[in-house]
Amino acid sequence: LAFGTEPGSVTCIPATQRKAKYVVADRPHNGRVTALAYSMQLAVVASASRDGSVRLWTVDKLHCLRAVEFPAPLTSVAFLPSATTTRSASLVLGFAEHACLLPTPVDGVDAPFRIIGLA
Repeated sequence: LAFGTEPGSVTCIPATQRKAKYVVADRPHNGRVTALAYSMQLAVVASASRDGSVRLWTVDKLHCLRAVEFPAPLTSVAFLPSATTTRSASLVLGFAEHACLLPTPVDGVDAPFRIIGLA
């Protein structure tokens, strides 16, 4: 179970725990977390924030793998699995009046992101 808290932290309670054990993200957002998404394929959580950033986190320790900044607050985030490989997915990011597609690199976080605007 992952959830966003004020003022921009991401917190996780592993489903395998019998007692609630919180794991708090190591690099919180500067604004309120507005959306979270989980990718089973990549074993990462994505968080979107009012501060205009999206971050990818490891599932087990909520270590920030990658952060991308935008000039506008984010309102939603979702993973779009790749049709060609199991180690790739794109992020669909929602803003107040538009959306964009952010392909994530194959095998994680080292390759640069490409932003594709949507109407």
